[in-house]
Amino acid sequence: MQSVSNLLIRCIRAEIGQLSPEAVFSPDELTSLLSPENTREILSSAASQDLGHIPAAFLCRMRPRISDEVFASLKRIRFQAVYRYEQIAHETEAVSALFGEVGIDHILLKGAFIRAFYPAPDMRTSCDVDILVSPDDLAAAELALTDTLGYTKVREGGHDVQFSSPTGVFLELHFTLIDEKDYPQIAAVLSGVWEDAVPADGNPHRFVMSMPFAYFYHIAHMVKHYLYGGCGIRTFLDLWVFRHRIPEFDPGEAEGLLTEGGILRFADKACVLAEMWFSGVDCDPEDRVLMGMMEEYILSGGIYGSVENKLKLNRLENTDRGSYLKSRLFPPFDRMKYEYPVLQRHKMLLPVCYVRRWCRLLSKNTAKRIAEEWKYNSALTAEEQDVFRGMLTELGLKS
Repeated sequence: MQSVSNLLIRCIRAEIGQLSPEAVFSPDELTSLLSPENTREILSSAASQDLGHIPAAFLCRMRPRISDEVFASLKRIRFQAVYRYEQIAHETEAVSALFGEVGIDHILLKGAFIRAFYPAPDMRTSCDVDILVSPDDLAAAELALTDTLGYTKVREGGHDVQFSSPTGVFLELHFTLIDEKDYPQIAAVLSGVWEDAVPADGNPHRFVMSMPFAYFYHIAHMVKHYLYGGCGIRTFLDLWVFRHRIPEFDPGEAEGLLTEGGILRFADKACVLAEMWFSGVDCDPEDRVLMGMMEEYILSGGIYGSVENKLKLNRLENTDRGSYLKSRLFPPFDRMKYEYPVLQRHKMLLPVCYVRRWCRLLSKNTAKRIAEEWKYNSALTAEEQDVFRGMLTELGLKS
């Protein structure tokens, strides 16, 4: 019997490729797949990746081989995904229309861009709405959201301002595409986004990136999350959609941008894994070990990255437990100023913010998590770190 992760990937492959169950699974595998235990485990694994609705849609095609009770459960999962999509789509269009009315140039990002190329747009769920505006228009955009649409400002970050709509939908209003301090080479390419973008149909203030630039941004976003503990299956599914469902896109046209941004090797290897997962194509023998490490890293990390993965990354920068503890207690100013935006205006408040951070770390739930992190950190071996470092080196993400 195949692993749960393998079964999940193949369910997604069948649904995204609109393939028959028999084209992906043997009769014996289908029988095993439809056992209550395996169905439950597949859906649980998919939920950790925010993809439960896709295998649910695939499994719905198995009726009458599944019970009425299971079918009803699968339909609920599908309905919830459609409902969430409709909410987010409604808010996206409302914000875009408002920005068009008040003359704010903007670009729809991530799910709002790529879902149009899925077999059905509700297949591409997202947790929030992501929209880019110029830094010069940020204040006007904030005012329009709060005064006209009743949004509530939640927090400021290093590259966006977060809002919540009256219906509970979160919106990230980006004023830059990536933090320059962490990814200067990537940021240099992405700084040309407005020069690259062209007006979209129907709204003179709504812009779209060219396909090569959008592809570069997608890879850059994958890199950012990969270096934060994991980027989830969905980003690889988006990558497959770019390459297989956008007829006018030629991946070769993005090679210059990827080379300039220093992420061509990561893009190439990510494409190998995406083809393995969603096209069923085997990789070259020399890539098998790397693909295995990438699979383990991504599948264990869920959609937001696991604590274990983040700790491994932290240990690459802080090679002993003392350095790790110091990094938790005294993060550098460049990180603190995004955790506490007041520092961007008043740097002298850094000691006060450190004290506030320590008080938060001493809270019951946080202290428990820190203790678990310390225990895991202590158990990490040099060999494990060498293997992890080797994976990142092979992907061109570490020198």
